[in-house]
Amino acid sequence: MKILPVIFLCATPLLAPLALADSAGTGQTSSDTTSAPAADNAGGGGAGAAAVDTAITTKVKSVLMAEPGISSLGIAVTTHQGDVTLSGQVKTRAQMSRAIELASNVNGVHKVVSVLRVSAAAS
Repeated sequence: MKILPVIFLCATPLLAPLALADSAGTGQTSSDTTSAPAADNAGGGGAGAAAVDTAITTKVKSVLMAEPGISSLGIAVTTHQGDVTLSGQVKTRAQMSRAIELASNVNGVHKVVSVLRVSAAAS
């Protein structure tokens, strides 16, 4: 009698995928993600789009940091479906224009929305 629970516990992981199969008999289980990438690309949402947005944000931040005339520490960058938003403060209008131009030239950016402000105490 003590052997039966041990055998049952060992067999349970083998039977679990059968319990998850759909009722239509297609063989796909509820954990099957083979269609997820197509959904990500078609709808513009999901993990794939988030990864692309993160890469764009990182590239824009890198470009801004590499620009000698811009203090990128005062600029926040967010990306949603390829649309980049720049927010924060810059010292001059020229810096604001340059930040927008640099962000616009990053591969994958669809548009740039600027809510940058020129600081009142420009030094």
